[in-house]
Amino acid sequence: VVAHRASGFDDAFTAGEIERLTGKFDELPGVRRVDSLASVPLIRSRPDGAVDLNPAIERQAFNEPTLRIAGAAALAVDRLSANTLISEDGRTMAINIMPERLSSDGFDQLLKSIRKEVKGTAATISGVPVFRIETSHRTAREVAIFVPATVALMALLQWLAFRSLRPVLVSLGTSGIGTLIVVGTMGLLDVPLTIATMILPSVL
Repeated sequence: VVAHRASGFDDAFTAGEIERLTGKFDELPGVRRVDSLASVPLIRSRPDGAVDLNPAIERQAFNEPTLRIAGAAALAVDRLSANTLISEDGRTMAINIMPERLSSDGFDQLLKSIRKEVKGTAATISGVPVFRIETSHRTAREVAIFVPATVALMALLQWLAFRSLRPVLVSLGTSGIGTLIVVGTMGLLDVPLTIATMILPSVL
């Protein structure tokens, strides 16, 4: 979810950004669908009785720079838009990005592309895939810190117990080989580091 702050329902600048970002996100590899006020039909009736299925944000005419934004009343009562694509007070507009089934690296690359598009705007990124990727990155950083610290502590305790370097090397070598096999297999099978799997190196 990309949330863009606005000054209200009739904020033309933010509406233009929503339309621009919707088009950009829709072109990114790995994106299945993009829902926003610029792509989801806003169902409303016209004075002549016809049904209008155009999005809430749209160009008034082909190649014309101005935007037409649906009124606050229409957006507030529309079940697809209210509190889903726009907040109740009209000050936050959302772009919901539905990705395809991607690997961890694919999600990571997609998130980088989205961040590149929203850089310098009033938009923020959130959602379950974002949380998983950020958790994976933080977990990897913590593993890089705690695994060497665990090894150093084990080596110190064993040296204090045996007063000899040989048993320390044999013990650490055995557990180190097992850890390398497990971590290497995880990498080969594209198993991501998670809160559950990050404890394996320390346990082994």
